[in-house]
Amino acid sequence: MQGIILIFVSMRISKKAMTQVDIMRKEVEAISISNLNKRLDVSGNKNELKDLAKIFDSMLANTEKSMEVQNQFVSDASHELRTPIAAIFYKFRERISFKGFLCNINEKISIFG
Repeated sequence: MQGIILIFVSMRISKKAMTQVDIMRKEVEAISISNLNKRLDVSGNKNELKDLAKIFDSMLANTEKSMEVQNQFVSDASHELRTPIAAIFYKFRERISFKGFLCNINEKISIFG
């Protein structure tokens, strides 16, 4: 009889633990690159799952910060590259225009000559 009670109690405890794991799994699945600011619910009694959720939240915070730094770097690099490329393009257009101008003058001179 005690064995049956022990099995019943064990099943109930493990079902409760697995329910908490399933809730955490669903919360983690809902997190994506577009909502890295979402965190797991760490309310309730202190246990191993709560500790795991805190570690996961810390990892998400680090990932979120890394993404922000990367986005800022890409933005800065894009701006820094755009400026010299625009200047080079402008100089190139100037030279082509000047070359065209010289060719036009050369043609006019050859008409008289």
